[in-house]
Amino acid sequence: MVAPEFRKTNDMNTLKLEPRVFAKSQILLLVTIAVICLMLVFSPGCEDRKQSSLGWSKKTPDDKSVTVLSERGFENGVRMKMICLSTGYYVSKFETRQDQFEKIMGYNPSETKGSDLPVDYVTAGEATEFCTKLTEYEHAKRTLPEGYVYALPTFAQWLEFLAGAPVKGSVTPYGEHDKWTEEHALPVGSGEKNRLGIYDLRGNVEEWSSELYDKDYGYVILGSSFVRYRRDSYDYSGIKNGTVDLEAGGTGSGFRCILVKE
Repeated sequence: MVAPEFRKTNDMNTLKLEPRVFAKSQILLLVTIAVICLMLVFSPGCEDRKQSSLGWSKKTPDDKSVTVLSERGFENGVRMKMICLSTGYYVSKFETRQDQFEKIMGYNPSETKGSDLPVDYVTAGEATEFCTKLTEYEHAKRTLPEGYVYALPTFAQWLEFLAGAPVKGSVTPYGEHDKWTEEHALPVGSGEKNRLGIYDLRGNVEEWSSELYDKDYGYVILGSSFVRYRRDSYDYSGIKNGTVDLEAGGTGSGFRCILVKE
């Protein structure tokens, strides 16, 4: 590239680019901008980048700074034990039970019935609706912490309260074999708890999240279940700790509630 030529003006002791050199510089700038625009146009769209934006990793981290504020825990109107975390939200100690789901929704979709069993055969839409109706139920009873609503966790939140929970001891074929059955889930709390006192994060039933993978594949379901023959939910495009499923639920599809600020 030829270096720009400079000249001094007669009226000012300043430097200016010669017009012909400046024109070349303009052309070079325009070409550079055009190339950048083409790169942006042909780069992957938002849906294609969705996977990396979730922050999938190859490890199950345990952020030791996340702790339990035991004095703020409580049991809500459907006997759901909520644990308060230092990160500013609450999480249910157990997966949502069938009796809790039926009390709020008026029906029980589970194939194998049992009041102390986790509800399954639940779609992402049903799990979200349950959270909305539970918020309304608790608000009417004036037992809802001010400014909070029930919701499904994001992937980032799930990683926080997963707290490095091991597969061993979980109700899953890859856990301890005396704690699982191929026929149905076991009562909530049958698996080992993690260091935060939360049960069944890596087994019993998988848990719907609020994380939309994209419009074609639906929501992300986390953890593992009594029918999943895998160490984790790593089945879709190398995703760690989560598998993408259609919104329709099936055997082993359940959820856990969190309580977050609006």
